[in-house]
Amino acid sequence: TAVLFSAALLAAGLGLLALTRIPAAGYIAGVYVGLNVFYSVRGKRIPLVDVFLLASGFVLRVLLGCALVAVEASNWLLLCSSTLALFLALGKRRADLVAGLDDQHRPSLAGYNRAFVEQAIGITAGVALVSYALYCIEAEVLVPGREFASLPFVAFGILEYVRLVHTREAGDSPVELVLSSRAMLIVGVGWLAAVLWSTGFF
Repeated sequence: TAVLFSAALLAAGLGLLALTRIPAAGYIAGVYVGLNVFYSVRGKRIPLVDVFLLASGFVLRVLLGCALVAVEASNWLLLCSSTLALFLALGKRRADLVAGLDDQHRPSLAGYNRAFVEQAIGITAGVALVSYALYCIEAEVLVPGREFASLPFVAFGILEYVRLVHTREAGDSPVELVLSSRAMLIVGVGWLAAVLWSTGFF
């Protein structure tokens, strides 16, 4: 089944590569499909490789979006998105361990324990926050003096997510966890307003 699914993904990726009128977008899509094939066939069985592959998919989506609108992705933006994606992927692995799943359910779990995963979550959360701050400094689209308007919301959001992961023993579905938290929804709205203000929208 995994082989057939991987073959279908590969065919879809090659088709997109052939049809797209933006070469960079086609190449990114091809890499994305290739990584998904590797994840399905082998990568999901290898500790750390599995979460890095999951995170790379998110980063490639960011790159694809930038390519489609002809915008160059900032290095700090890529670092922030990659560490944030890794942070979320590690949260999913922690949720697997909390749920009592073993390597029979997910082979890579044989190489994890809660102590390591929780330490890794803390590291990636810190790097994501610092890289976001550096992105705010570098971003040319932000109005001088308003660069850090959105930073407090990002800091609160990351810490609140970590708190929810530990207090609710959740994290297997980041979207559900965020949508179930009133604080996270308020922070999301605040972050959006801060971004619009810092870019001079109002």
